[in-house]
Amino acid sequence: IQLQASGSITDNATGKLVGDTNGKLLAKTTATSGAANISLLGNGTNAATTNNAMASAVFATATTGNGSVKYYDSTDLTIGTVGGAGVLNTPAGVTAGTAVVSTSGVSTLGGGTTNGAVTIAVGTTNAHALTVDQAILTTPTSGAGGTVILESSGAITLTAGNSGTITTTGGGANAGGEVFIHHTSAGAADITLGKAITAKGGSGGNGAVVTVLNDSGNILVNHTIDVSLGVAGTTDGTIQLQASGSITDNATGKL
Repeated sequence: IQLQASGSITDNATGKLVGDTNGKLLAKTTATSGAANISLLGNGTNAATTNNAMASAVFATATTGNGSVKYYDSTDLTIGTVGGAGVLNTPAGVTAGTAVVSTSGVSTLGGGTTNGAVTIAVGTTNAHALTVDQAILTTPTSGAGGTVILESSGAITLTAGNSGTITTTGGGANAGGEVFIHHTSAGAADITLGKAITAKGGSGGNGAVVTVLNDSGNILVNHTIDVSLGVAGTTDGTIQLQASGSITDNATGKL
């Protein structure tokens, strides 16, 4: 499923995206100003109530206005690479696979808690994992970094062998964007941070808050979490790690 628009991409109570075995979703907006957000909730208020069920997805917005991304999925989800599919050519001479180019990860440019915010929630049981194979990037050209919320009923993994980083660094004299990673109490599963989380201040900004909360399982810090202030900033950020199980690092873990 490839959805691309110059404006916003939204659904209503009857909207539903389904391709759970190995189906892929791309949602991308191309406007550079004004409202061009993505909101695909599948008539749900969270992952447990949504009608959406895809296997992998990517999201991208390019506006400095409202380019927020919100997506709920009822089963597993991998943030990977999608797009460039389709061979049909319209009477106007547009080819699907050329017009909708391959895209990786999740990106916004709007910044802050509204315009550049990313919220992705997946799963109804602890067998439903959220795997981040490609980068989530919410660094704006100016303003505070976009916030990131990732929630899953199953394991959450920033994959060490791929490019699953999270970067919310602020632009200019502004703070980094807050990050919240949450595994619910649906059943035991781990949060594994195999790639870096960078929530630094811009050149004159403060570091952000990074919270990793596991209500049923362990937290494995296997890469860097960086909430440093910018060169002319005044305050480093805060790292909060809480789990029902163990909290450990390895040789590449760094706070």
